[in-house]
Amino acid sequence: MIPSDQDDELLAYRLLEEELKEFEDQQRGKYGHESTTDLEALLAFHRHELVQARTCRRDQILATNTNVAITIHHKLLIQIANEETLAERDHLLAIALNAEQAAEVNNQESDGDDTVSNSSGEPMEGIIRTHKPNNKPLVRKIACVSCSEHHDPESSFHLSCGHHFCRECTRQMFLTATKDEELYPPRCCGQTIAPDVPAMILDDAELQNFAEKAIEYETADRLYCAEPACSKFIPPSALASDVGTCSACGRQTHLPCRSLAHPGIDCPLDVGLQEALATAAAQNWKRCSQCRTMVELELGCNHITCRCGHDFCYVCGANWKTCTCPIWQEDRILEVANQQVNEEVAPNADPVVRERAVAQAVQVLRQHEDVACEHHRARQWAWKDRGSLRCELCLWYMPYYIFMCRLCRMRACWACRRHRLR
Repeated sequence: MIPSDQDDELLAYRLLEEELKEFEDQQRGKYGHESTTDLEALLAFHRHELVQARTCRRDQILATNTNVAITIHHKLLIQIANEETLAERDHLLAIALNAEQAAEVNNQESDGDDTVSNSSGEPMEGIIRTHKPNNKPLVRKIACVSCSEHHDPESSFHLSCGHHFCRECTRQMFLTATKDEELYPPRCCGQTIAPDVPAMILDDAELQNFAEKAIEYETADRLYCAEPACSKFIPPSALASDVGTCSACGRQTHLPCRSLAHPGIDCPLDVGLQEALATAAAQNWKRCSQCRTMVELELGCNHITCRCGHDFCYVCGANWKTCTCPIWQEDRILEVANQQVNEEVAPNADPVVRERAVAQAVQVLRQHEDVACEHHRARQWAWKDRGSLRCELCLWYMPYYIFMCRLCRMRACWACRRHRLR
């Protein structure tokens, strides 16, 4: 079928020919029949040129449309062949399942005569191929929830939460856990990955480093080498009579005072530590009673979860929910509520609507510790593309969207939501 614009073009040629013929008829006989006048010769020449132009254009349009049709049919044949290949694979899979055989689906592209040519040659070249049945065992590939790539089942890990991770993404979870304590133990959706997995994916050096970090992270009262140029962790197995020997530099550290060993001498006053403690007191920083790390509360309630996993009260330092301290400071809860309202209510909203939204946010925040968030559940989170796109855990800014807890309004990126929250 010729497109309408090409039809109009050919029609214009025909109209010109008809007008020229009508003009010739009007002029015929005016000058007798003895000889052909110059005007008649000119009209005949124009008529010949018009016929040639119309014929040439018609042939050009026909050739173009034929090539387009061939190209369309070429793509259609490729699609049909691919659909037939998929249908054959599904049929073989059904046979394997009915026979209670191991289900394997081969998603690799077929070789040789089993594929349709996608070369850039002539449109009809290589479309039809002799089709041979593929008797190879079929393997259904699995998508990694982290990188979204498809992998063979034997190179993927099915975690207890139901998610699948490829070998490399699982390996990266263990490697990053050796650099960030909040990511230890490696987990997804709040469920720890099986302890036998590291031996399957880490080399000897990586496995040794992970094992050493695991001992460090799981030690409550940690001791680090007092040599400033070293500062390596000293495991409990290297302690003897309150003195720890560093395996890296060989120096000894006195456990009670955390300074270099000083046999027969009273413990010196650690000036640097005292200055740090004075600064912490002035800034209202607190110290975790389990790992001795300094913690600062910028925003939120008095419930602190240290990077080591210890939960304690920011006011008195006691284990969480073992004291009578208030859960919230009034100025902090109002600050958090206003921040939430600013992100979700239009700036020019009615003041009554805004006050009602702030009051509702305060009420939800007060009930938060009693209800408790289930951050490992997908339904706990909402997808947001406006307001703050900064992850409150890793502090990275997301380019397009972020997840927000429906209850506590925490904003977290995909990775922190799955692997950092406990």
